[in-house]
Amino acid sequence: MKCIQVTLTAGQLTQFSNNSFGTSQIIVQNNSANACRVGDGSTSATVGLYLAAGLGGGSINWTAPSSLGYWYGYAAQTTVLDVMYQ
Repeated sequence: MKCIQVTLTAGQLTQFSNNSFGTSQIIVQNNSANACRVGDGSTSATVGLYLAAGLGGGSINWTAPSSLGYWYGYAAQTTVLDVMYQ
């Protein structure tokens, strides 16, 4: 497993990585004071998986083949996500 932090720019759709290498598992954890949404390129303030604010606020564990380049996040305020992948 590798771990990176992804900073979501306030009010903008942010791609997790511009690399397209394959992954077999992605875990996204929101420990910030701001809620956010994550998903594909259509993620917005109302579309995507909702991760609540606060310590242990929300996480997802994606266990199907994917790529960090396919994942995006959106937050109304600047938010930092912890992302682990393999």
